[in-house]
Amino acid sequence: MLKNTLPVLFLLITTISFAQDLKQKEVGILMKSLDNFGLTYRTGSKTALWRFSGLSLYGSKNNQDYNKSTSYNISLKAGREFRNDITNKLELRTGLDVSLGYLYSKNPLNYNTKENIFMPGIDGIVGLNFLITEDFIVGAEITPGFYYRTGKRTAYNSNIGVDVETDISEFNFSITNSATLSLIYRFNKD
Repeated sequence: MLKNTLPVLFLLITTISFAQDLKQKEVGILMKSLDNFGLTYRTGSKTALWRFSGLSLYGSKNNQDYNKSTSYNISLKAGREFRNDITNKLELRTGLDVSLGYLYSKNPLNYNTKENIFMPGIDGIVGLNFLITEDFIVGAEITPGFYYRTGKRTAYNSNIGVDVETDISEFNFSITNSATLSLIYRFNKD
């Protein structure tokens, strides 16, 4: 049921966004933890924008003879953010995102473990924007979220001498320990 709900929500959000009078558009680069990068596109009015992001475009591969590990993940988000002026250069951002993430990892040193995990979820948005100029914005946000992880983990069991596959299904609540930073270019203003 949850797997069918997220695509319908995403379709509803995108349909509503294109039916509105869109006056402001923004594009930008996102960075989290100095090693996760992404892109964002936001559109709407000065006080309420639809947001679409690809974040956690992260991957690593280790080709050492004794450890040929691989890991990558991607997270796509769509949501709505609301802005309130604190001063003429500072804005408060709040809102909600619907997200879908995918994680793949393979580690031969850890019982030849392989994981394929999907993570649909809902993120809250709490952040600030600092307007460098009318067109350029630096932002920071935290995104407490609720996620459902589902997938499979395969690992070698030395007691029975075969690979054992385990289903992964769990709910997680997370308050990120690092902020997502953004550098935004604003165009098509009111």
